[in-house]
Amino acid sequence: MASIAISDIRPVGHELLFDSESYMTELNSNELDRIVGGTDPISLGVAAFVIVVGAGLTGFAIGSALK
Repeated sequence: MASIAISDIRPVGHELLFDSESYMTELNSNELDRIVGGTDPISLGVAAFVIVVGAGLTGFAIGSALK
């Protein structure tokens, strides 16, 4: 039976992070420490407001349709 050996597995696009023109090489340690997951209290508050308003409008539309 034939066997296949794979010795170098890398995710697709990995070369974008490690080439000489990568943005990661231009960041210093202070900038790397400030990178967060992309949310802050303001954006979470806006998202919660949009959800509540959307739910209220949906309830109003359903109530109006049932009359």
